[in-house]
Amino acid sequence: MHSLGMVAARLHVSLLEPAALPDVIAFFDNEFILSRGRKISLAQRFSDTFSSGDCFIAAGKLEDRLVSALAVRAFTWVDSDREWHGAMIGLVCTKPQYRGRGYAAELLTAAEGRRRALGHDFAVLWAANHAIYQGLGWIAADRGILGTFRIPSRDAPLELPVAQEASVPEIHD
Repeated sequence: MHSLGMVAARLHVSLLEPAALPDVIAFFDNEFILSRGRKISLAQRFSDTFSSGDCFIAAGKLEDRLVSALAVRAFTWVDSDREWHGAMIGLVCTKPQYRGRGYAAELLTAAEGRRRALGHDFAVLWAANHAIYQGLGWIAADRGILGTFRIPSRDAPLELPVAQEASVPEIHD
């Protein structure tokens, strides 16, 4: 019950498949693209994420209003002798007027349950504000080393293409 004696609206959390979610992608775009003066939709920037079968979205609604969402994408981490199945969690957002009510935490809990049910060994949370998530039990980790690169042979120099500004204008949008 709300402190004023009114019943507080309960967040309805659902796990949705990305192909059916143009409203959720628009929600993400408003938070991460349009509000920052950018123009290219996340659906274009990360088309493989939103169109693949290894992605799901946790959405939180109050009545019929989408107020919070996040995306989860599966990946495989290959070690020298083992494959680990992980989940990347990102695009965690809640509309400003609904922040501070624990809605993102509810979505993270739902995503954690789905992640475990899918057999993922671990999860990686991509977030800018680490303090919020540390309070939920997430641990900040070294983000500096993602892998190594080995040149196949000293006799066969590797040529990497260099992008020219004119060939990738959307990066500046």
